[in-house]
Amino acid sequence: MAPLSLSDDQKRGLAQRGHHWVQTIKRLNKAAKSLEGEDAAVKYRAVIDEVHMLSLALQHLDSCLRLLSESGEILTGAADFRTAWGAVSDLRDALEHEEEYIAGRGRFSRLFSQSWAENGYFEDHLLIWGSEGIDSVNFMGRPYRARSAIAAALNLEAPLLDLWNPPGRLAESAADLSPSAHE
Repeated sequence: MAPLSLSDDQKRGLAQRGHHWVQTIKRLNKAAKSLEGEDAAVKYRAVIDEVHMLSLALQHLDSCLRLLSESGEILTGAADFRTAWGAVSDLRDALEHEEEYIAGRGRFSRLFSQSWAENGYFEDHLLIWGSEGIDSVNFMGRPYRARSAIAAALNLEAPLLDLWNPPGRLAESAADLSPSAHE
């Protein structure tokens, strides 16, 4: 396949979006921590919303990195993230098509365990915590060990920021915006 031809502005745009998704992942990883404990079952829908947004943010970050890679832009840590995300990427599909799986119409029967159906589709211990935030997400009776993907995503913060705003570019932008530049 021929390399994807992207302008520097397009690469910076993808880096900016990727950086945005890293910030979202960071926020959700911290915010979801408040949903653990005795009242976690009561907050089930909120937990699912947080986990769903986390899976979407990871998916969007992967898309940004894939496009940058196809253009020849290789970021430090991108391969580690893409490998870690690949191991848990089914989580997004499971979350987005949960109702179809309950109705027996899901495309990937491997995404749920039989015990999930036998337990009336009840989720128990949805989030497992580690010292750095979410360690694992249990959904549809199956564990998704998300810690590696989250950690790898957070490690991309600086490389994405550097591509989005290479040294000197911020100074040039600030100079263009100063009142003296327009006199």
